[in-house]
Amino acid sequence: MADRMEWELAETLWSISASSLLGVVAKIDCVIEMTGPDVFLQEIPAKVLRLVLSDLKRIISVSPEPYRP
Repeated sequence: MADRMEWELAETLWSISASSLLGVVAKIDCVIEMTGPDVFLQEIPAKVLRLVLSDLKRIISVSPEPYRP
């Protein structure tokens, strides 16, 4: 039961746009924790990484320093 609840909380976290670097760190930390050796995720989901990257690009776009890939 705890695994299902953790998964639901993680999906909720990943679906909300981060508005700060702290929010992005929380998403990355969640992915890392969920991909531990004895946990139910075996790979980092590409969808989550795309969402985190999107958050970072958005946060950077409002900063004084322009985004340069």
